[in-house]
Amino acid sequence: MRADCLSWLGHPEVKTPALDRLSEDGVLFRNVVTQAPVCVPARISLFTGLYVHQHGCVINPTYNLWPDTPNMVRAVRDAGYETGVRGKLHLFWRHDTELPLSAPLLRKFGFTDAVETAGKCSNAFLRASAYTEHLNLQGLLDRFYRDLVRRVEERTLGVTFGKSVFGEKDQMDGWIMDRGIEFVRRHAGAEKPWLAWSGRYPALEVLREELRQC
Repeated sequence: MRADCLSWLGHPEVKTPALDRLSEDGVLFRNVVTQAPVCVPARISLFTGLYVHQHGCVINPTYNLWPDTPNMVRAVRDAGYETGVRGKLHLFWRHDTELPLSAPLLRKFGFTDAVETAGKCSNAFLRASAYTEHLNLQGLLDRFYRDLVRRVEERTLGVTFGKSVFGEKDQMDGWIMDRGIEFVRRHAGAEKPWLAWSGRYPALEVLREELRQC
């Protein structure tokens, strides 16, 4: 999310109420510089603490982060934490495998409890994941794919937007949010500390409120 597109920081038109509340109740780093202008190299740098020239991923298609690479999640797990992920990661070479089969690899990376999804598939490339399995069980997968293809065909300059064809519980952000809430509730009263990695911004605001209630 671009810092200059937050209403809390003064953008005259963009409205981001959920992110504004999250910012007001958290810590705002005003002088942070990303290690890369492209998302996957930047995430790998955040995950590993390495510069781009050290981990070697310079563009999105090059996933060369291997399971034995030292990283922040494994360090937290080894310190005694439960480590959960809900939603998109898009970090590693192993996205060439189907995401329902990624849990063993994610455990090697340090996640003890992983429910991974793809992104929102801007090129109409539909990956199997826990989310698409949910849609299939609800009889919604074909409708999701038809809408995905339509958005790609109608997009302008690579951008597409619009209202979801699903309600909150079946739309991707809402579905991930519910999985995150389930993780928080399950671990909130435990003595063992935990780390929850959420792959969706809207989920962060709801998870924050859930933590307050716990």
